[in-house]
Amino acid sequence: MWISSLQTETTTGASIGAAKVPADGRDIEKVFRYADKTLYNVKQNGKHGYAFYTKGDNKDKAREKNDDNDLKKIKQIIGERNEGKGAFEVNFDRMQVLYKFLNRADKSNNTTTGFYRITLSAKDGGEVPDETMELFDDILVRSLEKTDVVSGFSGSFFVLKAGGDNKELPDKIRGLLESEGLADKYDMNIEADTVG
Repeated sequence: MWISSLQTETTTGASIGAAKVPADGRDIEKVFRYADKTLYNVKQNGKHGYAFYTKGDNKDKAREKNDDNDLKKIKQIIGERNEGKGAFEVNFDRMQVLYKFLNRADKSNNTTTGFYRITLSAKDGGEVPDETMELFDDILVRSLEKTDVVSGFSGSFFVLKAGGDNKELPDKIRGLLESEGLADKYDMNIEADTVG
């Protein structure tokens, strides 16, 4: 079993949308909608700010409260806090966004990004235990390059590999499976294609 301990530095912030009672009304549902709309506007204008509901367009009010967010602060908000040593791991929704972006970039720059689906199956026909899936996910993230993106979805792992159709990737992943002692119990299927 592999156990890791990381010390991390975290930055937190808040976005607040508020409405005043009774000035903005006494109906709780209506006042809540006003506060929610104001919160949405704060988030659309840079996050980590606050605004009070005002009748009419409150986007400008939300923007006013966020004007102190200089570029350095914005980079801190949207940047990666703790850059790992291996691949960039994201949830599948974010993988879809990155896939679309890389498809555009590949078309514009005449480049190619590799796209891989990796599936493990138990040799005895049984289910692959969650612990094994988590271990394999960790192996992929630790072993692939920083420019690679990894995501798990519906029992498979997906990899976006910048730089094109890397023919060595399937062999590298098979080698990882063997080095971790998983090749005796599990088969691996790798489907390779390109983005687009």
